[in-house]
Amino acid sequence: MKPSQATAQVFYLAFSAMSDAERQEFIQLIFSDPLFKQELIDAALIQEGKKVKGSPESAKAYFAKRAKEKV
Repeated sequence: MKPSQATAQVFYLAFSAMSDAERQEFIQLIFSDPLFKQELIDAALIQEGKKVKGSPESAKAYFAKRAKEKV
């Protein structure tokens, strides 16, 4: 397992162990940060986009394109 995967697993397990109220607080905290909010929206759009027929775009390519557009 890659270090990034291990870190993700730790955070996922911690999130899974939270009560509903704690999860709501955590989600509100994440969405109060504009960068985190955009990252989550982007990730959700990429996941939905994978279901659509057409020419696929990897997340890596998407974020590289998005980084160039911000400049």
